[in-house]
Amino acid sequence: MNDVFLNIKESKRNRIIQVAIKEFAEYGYENSSTNRMVEEMGISKGSLFKYFKTKEDLYLFIVDLAIQEVLNTIKVDIKKLPLDLIERVVLLAAVELDAYIKEPNLFKIFKDAFMDNNSELSKKLLSKYSVRAEDTFMCLMEGCDFSILKVDKATAIKALQWILEGYNKEFAKSFNMNKPIESLKEEYIKGLEEYLKVLRRGIYSEGGD
Repeated sequence: MNDVFLNIKESKRNRIIQVAIKEFAEYGYENSSTNRMVEEMGISKGSLFKYFKTKEDLYLFIVDLAIQEVLNTIKVDIKKLPLDLIERVVLLAAVELDAYIKEPNLFKIFKDAFMDNNSELSKKLLSKYSVRAEDTFMCLMEGCDFSILKVDKATAIKALQWILEGYNKEFAKSFNMNKPIESLKEEYIKGLEEYLKVLRRGIYSEGGD
């Protein structure tokens, strides 16, 4: 993307963004078509590539927007979150999934970008956003009560991250996209709570159960 795109009329810019979101959500990156997009956008292909050098450039821009949209949704007052580490993680997972229920195209874009394959583009995305995701996660864990744990804060968070990473990969393999996202949310949270029960037994001191 370049400054030319940012300087066009807001209505035109929003039209281009919404069409691109719809296209990538419905077809994924590999099967998306810039020909279909420009026809629905009402612009020439030359204009699109004046704003974005390649289809990949456009896709990365849309993924960036989708991530920011979800982050805006889960921005919460840390002081109002549960002090319990595991309760907080479950609540934040539910809040994030609620964002996908509200905007299902975001969910489809994330699935295509981060869960579906080991393509070079997927690896590029994971590399680009891994540090950002780590920083966001650490910020969201600030203020938890780590005094009730029998391990130190760093160990507890690392164990939690390992479980989340493994669980998310397994869940991504098994879920059915034909199900309503509300049902997927229920399945995800139920499974997550079962895994976190195991973690709770391992890192909480007696009485912190």
